[in-house]
Formats: sequence, structure tokens, C-alpha cells
Amino acid sequence: MPATPVAAPHDHAVIFYDHDSEIVSAVAAYAHEGLQAGDGVLLVATPAHRSAISAALEDLGTDVAALVESGRLDLRDAQTVLDDFRPEGRLDLERFEDEMRTEVGAATGGGRRVRLFGEMVTLLWQEGDVGGAVHLETIWNDVIADHDVGLLCSYPTALLASAGLAEIRETCALHSEVLAPTTYGSTRPLPADPGEHVADLATAQRTEVFVPTTAAVTAARRFVGATLEHWELDHIAADALLVVSEMATNAVLHAGSPFRVFIHHSPGVLHLSVRDAQRGWFEQGRPTDAEVNGRGVSIVEAVAERWGCDAVSDGKVVWAEISTGV
Repeated sequence: MPATPVAAPHDHAVIFYDHDSEIVSAVAAYAHEGLQAGDGVLLVATPAHRSAISAALEDLGTDVAALVESGRLDLRDAQTVLDDFRPEGRLDLERFEDEMRTEVGAATGGGRRVRLFGEMVTLLWQEGDVGGAVHLETIWNDVIADHDVGLLCSYPTALLASAGLAEIRETCALHSEVLAPTTYGSTRPLPADPGEHVADLATAQRTEVFVPTTAAVTAARRFVGATLEHWELDHIAADALLVVSEMATNAVLHAGSPFRVFIHHSPGVLHLSVRDAQRGWFEQGRPTDAEVNGRGVSIVEAVAERWGCDAVSDGKVVWAEISTGV
């Protein structure tokens, strides 16, 4: 599971997760740590997550009912709270900010630290209102700025495919810490739906979005490696992994952006590209002889048959072609 976010003053962390068990474990640990330290805890979650988190807290030795009764622990339904701020179908951001300022101010009265977890932004993403979620995240930053508060948000990675890279980047930028899915640090499994067989390589393609953390580079390598293994293109895996590593590193370190990896096979050629939300060009480093990093362009040039960098409306696409012989 991801490292437990620390509820330091003005912290606003976000967890991206693949499976419900990840977020349940992380939030239960986060809440338990706060309750042990004497913090107030407010969890605004979906019914399924609220129930699972409560059970996980009980397993950790927390008397949930007693803490709710005492007011130290507050469990609320995310959908109900969200709908309360849009009685006519439109989110009342001004009212949300006013009420949250009042509530957070009261909760932190007397010097108490408070830990918050909320899934209202997740529900907005699920509805396709990413802009609304960004507005809520921005308001939360304003609300907690003057209080001793830790705030944790979460988004399932299944939502990344339908969101724009610029929107994902903006969401990440509004948080003090971005925590990647646990799968970024473990061996990626092959796809549940194996997809194309070798006979279909002329039309074989796969794509996946990654959040901007250094662990995403390793995750992108595993995604490409697993795909090539399934397509029986292991003989070009070393070159392809080297290329995707450099392009993904460029997206994370230089562009500071989430990125989309796209793999496509046409007769004899593997087309590999990384799209990010930063306009410009693939960064050309100027390393000294003693330096290891900064050689991305040179490495891609040396390995690929052809490569390039194309400007797109919301960023750039760095691509490379590698001969497969198939």
C-alpha cells in the first residue's frame, strides 16, 4: 500500500489507485494514525468505502462507534454532501467555500489538528465534470491554508483514460504530494484481456496514462515490456524499454506532466510514443562526460530507426520507430 500521507499543516495529498483495497487501506491507516495522535478525523466517502474503512479501523483496534459518538470521528456520505451543494444541479462553489471555512474553523478550534478525506472530487470526475473537481481542489487549498489541517483526496486510475492530460496535470499541481498506485512499484501483470495475437500484429495497439511521479517511468517500462512479451516481440524489448524510459523521464522530470504511452505495430515497425501536457520540444541535455543523465535525445537517436517530436494542441508527442522484422 502507499506510504501513509502525513497530515502536516496545510498538507493536501492525492492518491491514485487501481483497486478499492488500496484506498481503503491507505485511508484507514491515515485516519487511525490521526486518531491515535488525538486529531479530529472527517471522512467523506462513498457508502462502500465508508463501510470498508470503518471495518479496517476496527481491525486496527479503533472503536468506531465510540469515536463517532464523541465527535472525534465524523463519517459522511460523499454523494449526499456533494448534492447538498448543488440543489439545482449546479455546484454552488461560493456556498461550499463559506460552509467549509466555518466547519474547518470550528473543528480546529482550541488548537486541534484535523485530518480530512474526501471523495466528492472523485464523484465529479466520474460524472465527467473534471473542471468542477479542479475548482473544489482549489477551494480546499484556500480553506485549509489558515488551519492545522491535513487533506487527502483520491482518484481511481480507471478515470485517467477519459481525462485530458492538461486536466490531470492541473489536478496534480494542486496537491502537495502525488502518490502513485501501488502497481507502479510492483511487477505489472499482463492485461486481463490479452488482446491481439501475433497473427494480428498489423493492427496491434495499446495505450495507457501515467501520473507524474518518478515511479511512473518504471511502470511505463513494465507496460511496454508486458505488451511486447505478449506480442512475441521480445527481441526488440531492450531497445523499446530504453526508448520509453527516456521519453517518460523527459515527461516527468522536464515537463512535470502526466503522460500517455502509445504502442502500435505495423508490418516490420513498432511505433512507440509518449504524449505529455507540456508544449515545446523533447529536452536536449548537455551532460559532461562524467554525468549519467541528460542523454535522452542521443539515446533515442541511437536506438530508433526514426524519431521525432510533434506539437499538439495541449502539449507534445515524442515518438520513435523501431524495426521488428515481423
